[in-house]
Amino acid sequence: MKQKKFFIIFFIIFLNIFTLLLLQGTQAKYRKKIEGQGQLNIASWNIKINSETILNKEQLTKKIEPKFFNNENIKDNVLAPGAKGYFDIELDPTESDVSFQYKIIATVSEDSTIKDFITTGYEINPKEIPNPEPYDSSIGIIGELEHNSQIQKIRVYIEWNDNTEEETMNNQEDTEAATTENAKAIMNVIFNFTQKK
Repeated sequence: MKQKKFFIIFFIIFLNIFTLLLLQGTQAKYRKKIEGQGQLNIASWNIKINSETILNKEQLTKKIEPKFFNNENIKDNVLAPGAKGYFDIELDPTESDVSFQYKIIATVSEDSTIKDFITTGYEINPKEIPNPEPYDSSIGIIGELEHNSQIQKIRVYIEWNDNTEEETMNNQEDTEAATTENAKAIMNVIFNFTQKK
């Protein structure tokens, strides 16, 4: 009986030692330390809008200057009720190492005294004869550019809306907005860029 107890105790001790040795060998695999260094080139995300980089910026410093068409009643490059014109945006991905999608939203600013300033259409890489796509403010202007590709020009057509049911200003308000000392026609142009993966 004593021999049986001794054998059981010896067997338990032997089993514990064997288990500890087995665990130590298993843990040793995870304790190995390997050191080394690798160097990778990080992609450049340098997109330019009208020759101005967007790196580390929330707002562009250059103003986008619109041009207005003349007609028999409105002088060239003058803003008046019913005036139509455009402004150009150049997206430059030549220094961007990643392809990206863009979304551009152009709406009248709350700071604008002319509230009926609207975006009517747009063209990507416009031709001599205008052929704009209709602009939908709920969608904006959406496109994609490949990394290190050529500059893309986007022409955005604008108008001082004066003849539709959508106009919010009446004739008297149009006159006051145009003749006040602080008259301003301001568009907000918001750019969103998303890397293609």
